Amino acid sequence: MQKANADRSRQRAKRTAFTGRFERESVEQILPPNKTQPEIDYRVQAVIELMASDLREKYSVSELAQKVYLSPFRLWHLFKAETGLTPMLYLRHLRLKRAAESLRSSFMPVNQILEEVGMTESRFFPAFKQLFGLTPVEFRQHHLALKSKKICSDSRIRQ
Repeated sequence: MQKANADRSRQRAKRTAFTGRFERESVEQILPPNKTQPEIDYRVQAVIELMASDLREKYSVSELAQKVYLSPFRLWHLFKAETGLTPMLYLRHLRLKRAAESLRSSFMPVNQILEEVGMTESRFFPAFKQLFGLTPVEFRQHHLALKSKKICSDSRIRQ
């Protein structure tokens, strides 16, 4: 009984440490660079490029595996070994990263960004907050505040 409780506590601590990692690190640190990393298996690289080419597409591990002539089981394990994330989690992080870039660089409405990255509202908001520690609106406001501070400090330097 005590051993089972200790095991559950350890598993809960691992889950907490795993989700907390995303709040402390930037997305760039979580996702390995996908264009210039020669040590990534070419099949995993092909899947990453396929996912990044059209984020609106609804992919499944089976479909992705078929594209690179692997079984879904083999792709899942190979992908996880190469990137540290499962294919679907990696895709979610790609989508969230693209959404964050859009929030930073445009005034596009959040609903339009959701459509652009192929996520539904019910999945997007909790995942975004889990990864970045802020809601999309707070994230945009935070980055706008940072930009305005930089502009103000730059204009003071020029005077």
